[in-house]
Amino acid sequence: IMNINNPHLNCETINKITHDQQIINLIRDYFGINPLIDSTQIFWSIPCFDNNGNIIKPPNNEFGYHYDIDGFKFLKLFFYLTDVNNDKDGSHVFIKKNKQNKQFIKSIHRRISDDFVEQNYSDRIFKVIGKKGKGFLEDTSNYHKGNFPYNERGILSIVYNISNW
Repeated sequence: IMNINNPHLNCETINKITHDQQIINLIRDYFGINPLIDSTQIFWSIPCFDNNGNIIKPPNNEFGYHYDIDGFKFLKLFFYLTDVNNDKDGSHVFIKKNKQNKQFIKSIHRRISDDFVEQNYSDRIFKVIGKKGKGFLEDTSNYHKGNFPYNERGILSIVYNISNW
């Protein structure tokens, strides 16, 4: 996985997207206050293969379910930079929130297994697929992951926050 931190500082197009008034208004309505632009990142995933053509998965479960801690209240806006038509293209997956309290496990385990998710949240798993340019907003303080890509996958992430903590 390669990443570029804060490309909005050097790329006029990403900076315009980051500061787009319709996006800012939508996030302001969600937060109840004007959002701050925390950071931007481009993540580019390039699959690696061994001599037998088998995928070499990165260590530390890089593509496993986890939640983010980017502030007290934050949202991430994502845009696919490559076509993501299925799981093998590195689709983004999240667990839809429900009205019940979060399980205690979330407060002590930042990462959970796919098996745990299938057993406990199978009715709330949502995969985001789409052509490059598809965008979506997410509260990544809830469990989510990127499926391991068997093809190159690029994604732009813009983090909006309520404070500069």
